[in-house]
Amino acid sequence: MMGLDLTSLVTRIIRSDYIFVWVTNAGAAELTANSIASLGRAGVSGAHRLVVAVLDNRSAEIIGRFNFDVTVLRLIELESWHALALDAGEGYSAYDTQPFRIVTLARYLAIDHLLALHRRPVVYVDSDIVFMRDPTPHFRTLHSRFRPAVLVQSDRRADLDRKEWSRQYDTGARPDKSTICAGFSVWQPNRRHRRLLKTISQRILAERALPDDQTIFNEIDNELLSCVRLLRQDLFPNGSMCFGNKYRPHEPIDLPQFDWSGAYMVHANWMIGIDNKVSALKEAGLWLL
Repeated sequence: MMGLDLTSLVTRIIRSDYIFVWVTNAGAAELTANSIASLGRAGVSGAHRLVVAVLDNRSAEIIGRFNFDVTVLRLIELESWHALALDAGEGYSAYDTQPFRIVTLARYLAIDHLLALHRRPVVYVDSDIVFMRDPTPHFRTLHSRFRPAVLVQSDRRADLDRKEWSRQYDTGARPDKSTICAGFSVWQPNRRHRRLLKTISQRILAERALPDDQTIFNEIDNELLSCVRLLRQDLFPNGSMCFGNKYRPHEPIDLPQFDWSGAYMVHANWMIGIDNKVSALKEAGLWLL
C-alpha cells in the first residue's frame, strides 16, 4: 500500500463495498423489510451499503417504521423514471401483470442509477429473499476469478435431470438461455454491464407482450450474455429447492434434500402471491419482523 494516503485508502475501501438495493411499492414493502432485516442479522448494515428504491410515498413510510439504517431512493423523483409516466400502483404486483412489469423495469433503472452515481458494485435483491450470511466475501472471490462478470442466481428447477442437479452448476458456469433468475444479480460499474441493463430495459418497454423481464434477460443475444455467470444453486438456492411444490401444487417438484446452513440466502420464488411467500418464510423460521 505504499504511496497511498489514508484518505485514498478509505475511499478505495468504500468504493469496493457492494451496495445492496431492493425495489418496492407499498404492497411488497413489509416483505422487503424482512429481507433487509435478514441482511442486517448477517452483519451487513449502513445507509452507505443498503438502498431501498421506492415507487410510492407509502412504501417509504412503511420501510421507515422499522428504523433501518438505509438510504431511501425515491424513483418517482428521478427524471429518468418520471419521464416514462408509469405507475405500478400501491398494491402487491402479482406475476405476469402490467404492474409487475413496471416494477421489474424499475429494478434495472435503479441498478443503473446506482452504478453511475457511486461507481461501486451493486447487488439487486428481490423482496422475497432472506439472507443467512454475508455473501460479499464470496462475490469478491468470484469477481477475482471471473472479471468482469454479472453474477446471477440460477432459477433452474431443482429436480430437473438428477444427474445435472448433482453438479449444482459449477461455480461460474454460463447460463443456457433458461436458467437466469432476474431476482438476484450482482453488477459492476462498467460499460458492458450498463449496456446490458439498458438493453433489458428497452426491451421491457418495447415488448410488453412478453411475460416478464426474466424471459427477456434469458433471451438476450449471446454477445451481451457472455459476461453473465451463474451462482451455485446450493449456495444461492431458488424456491424450487427450498419449498418444492408446497406452494405450487399444480407443478409437482421432487424436493431435493440439502443442508440450508451452508447457503448464503433463501429465495421464496417458485410460488405466486405474497400470502404464500410470507407463509413459506414463516414456516421456515425466516420471518424476522
